[in-house]
Amino acid sequence: MRKCALVVFVIMLHCLVGRAATVHVDVFINRGLMQTVSGTTFPVLSYNDSVLFSGINATLQINSGDSLSLNVHNTDTAFHDFAIKGFPGLLTIAPSDSVQHTWYFPQDGAFIYYDPSDAPSNRYMGLAGQILVLSAATSFNYSWNLKEHQSSYNNAIALGNAVDWSVYDPDFFTVNGVSYPDIQNDSLATVDVSLGQPYRIYISNTGQSKHSIHIHGFHGTVIRSSAGNIQVNASKDTFPIKSMESVVIEITPDKLGRYSVHDHNLVAVSGGGVHPNGMFTIMNIH
Repeated sequence: MRKCALVVFVIMLHCLVGRAATVHVDVFINRGLMQTVSGTTFPVLSYNDSVLFSGINATLQINSGDSLSLNVHNTDTAFHDFAIKGFPGLLTIAPSDSVQHTWYFPQDGAFIYYDPSDAPSNRYMGLAGQILVLSAATSFNYSWNLKEHQSSYNNAIALGNAVDWSVYDPDFFTVNGVSYPDIQNDSLATVDVSLGQPYRIYISNTGQSKHSIHIHGFHGTVIRSSAGNIQVNASKDTFPIKSMESVVIEITPDKLGRYSVHDHNLVAVSGGGVHPNGMFTIMNIH
């Protein structure tokens, strides 16, 4: 199942209540082919939990107040950098080498880890994932890593050719590396909660385009935001998130049913020109 392919590191501190922990994680920079919802493929880079390639970046989860000790392995034939946006510490990893570093997260939120070298090509090719720093406020948490690709650009960059970002026109749009209907098989992306149960959605836009996420049926309260146009404590049903920005929203459902979530930019609700094979999913409130 897709949800098994998505790597989730969840640390439950049953015996360490009130004490900070250091979470040790290995991630691997891998190169491979992404298979789209239409069946076509194109080259991508990805952060995985092993040397086995997956087009789905690892989603890392820790608790606020913890430290994250990352050992980053480079299985690619090129040099890569590694950084967490908003935090000091830049790693450079040679081919077939690994580098370790530890970051401290005093506050909950959604944070982007990525490769800033050869910007924006390495990040665009897929080297950008999300770190969920959780609070004790809710036990139901979901993660949406938004990304889009223009397949011809992936092929060109993989061959070392230049591309013109001023005419960028993506044709595939993903949440956590997959498109609808495969998103429905990802338990970290697809909301399934009981009536009255608060839940949080951690959203990061690691693509090149702005994405405006619209939630049908409910308003969400902004808990954390790195976006200047989305204020904390605002109540909204639409969240315009620019490239390399993150937002955390909390929703308490007050009615039963199934409700759609999609990008307000309608081209993003497609894949290879087919609707709704893009950034689209359905929340289930029971």
